[in-house]
Amino acid sequence: MSIIATHSGGFHADDVFAVAALKLHLQHTEETAAEVVRTRNPEQIESCDYAIDVGGVYDPAAGRFDHHQAEGAGQRENGIPYAAFGLIWKEFGVELCEDEKIAEMIDKRLVQAIDAPDNGVSLTGEGEFEDAYPYYLASAVSVFNRTWKEPAEREDEAFAEMVEWATALLHREIEVAAHRLEGEKLVEEAYEQAADKRVIYMDQDLPWQGVLAKKEEPLFVVYPKDSGRWRLRAVPAEGNFESRAELPEAWRGKHDAELQQVTGVDTAIFCHKSLPMIVAEDKAGIDRLVELSLA
Repeated sequence: MSIIATHSGGFHADDVFAVAALKLHLQHTEETAAEVVRTRNPEQIESCDYAIDVGGVYDPAAGRFDHHQAEGAGQRENGIPYAAFGLIWKEFGVELCEDEKIAEMIDKRLVQAIDAPDNGVSLTGEGEFEDAYPYYLASAVSVFNRTWKEPAEREDEAFAEMVEWATALLHREIEVAAHRLEGEKLVEEAYEQAADKRVIYMDQDLPWQGVLAKKEEPLFVVYPKDSGRWRLRAVPAEGNFESRAELPEAWRGKHDAELQQVTGVDTAIFCHKSLPMIVAEDKAGIDRLVELSLA
């Protein structure tokens, strides 16, 4: 049994597909079962056989596949940076596919389309990156059509499977849309109540991006997340990957003791390498980080 660590909290296509690919590799190439642990606890991560998208280390020989360190984890020849899915695929894709060409095709068709946005890189301008394009929902559906090697009756079976999948997706989209609408009303209330509209405080993690991007004043948003921890996030410009404000350069990619030393905040634990976000263990710490960010 192999133990795979990935981060707790919200998940993305990057960590979902990275874990899926590694589990497939372990099951089909090494004939090993796998258990997934979602955590941010350094000691627990260290004890696992693999760490994906968490831990701040890229070392394939040690089973570490994170790309959040300040220097990243490298990029492809076309300029697309590696995220966790790409790092796993780079290491195990050929073995999993049993063919280098097939692994390369999947990297171009699927893996890069997930790695790029996870690193803040847009693929909507076709041709900007050679052989890298968005992976649309239509592509996910069409791949279940039968190939020339499969019998005709496979079409009806696949269609029924995709209708079931689409039904579940529609139910989920309706539920999420209703929750988002309710949450956006609460964000509007938080904005209206803010004395200093450069920083919007919320008492829970709400869908704030679409609301605050349309307001002129907000630079940062603050909210609790993950077992009492607090986040300070920069508000992005509307329709843009750029942030309206950046955290201090000295904080970039640092965590724990190193971050605490440069900030002077003893509860600061993580700052994203792209400087849109910093995390503290408590509200007092995040309040101090807000002051420093606005100074």
